[in-house]
Amino acid sequence: MTAHRLSETLLSVALVAAASGCASRGAAPAPATTAAPARPGGFTTYHNAEKGFSVTFPAGWERRDGLKGATVAAISPAEGPSDRFRENAAVVAEDLPAGTGLEDYARASRARIQAFFRDDNYEEHEFARVRVGPADGFRLVYSHRRNGQPLKLVTWLAVKGSRGFVVCCGAEPGEFDRYLPQFEQIGGSFVAH
Repeated sequence: MTAHRLSETLLSVALVAAASGCASRGAAPAPATTAAPARPGGFTTYHNAEKGFSVTFPAGWERRDGLKGATVAAISPAEGPSDRFRENAAVVAEDLPAGTGLEDYARASRARIQAFFRDDNYEEHEFARVRVGPADGFRLVYSHRRNGQPLKLVTWLAVKGSRGFVVCCGAEPGEFDRYLPQFEQIGGSFVAH
């Protein structure tokens, strides 16, 4: 993957986290799509045959296709008029150059995230090899401040054949631990087909 293309993908994920979290403040939202029937535990399954993956999102979250370059994003409902940020998740699927493996993709992604947020109080909390659904992947947990908004994100990175996948979930730092079980469900449910 070229550094330029990877930067575009990571920028898309970052913009989805910021834009979807703050989307309901005065602007008309992008059209929502209909969610699949709820699975046990209050989650719905999203399938994308064209991009080759499936993932679950919390049943009450608004789903948007193509938001800020993401294949799909899901946004939590506002918890009231004083809710400043709506927690969210996004998946980006992208074609990779031939021969790009998981290690290369994960390390390049990590380096680009670090570089992109260098001036935004970037702090890495975790980078580890993990299972992403039934496959090997990487997990990166980091925080930063973007346009004055502090955010904490957990990102899963996976590769299947010639396609790379980024699953990113974000919240304000003070709310992150409360939403982490839902974020773990989202990341753990991801399957590349």
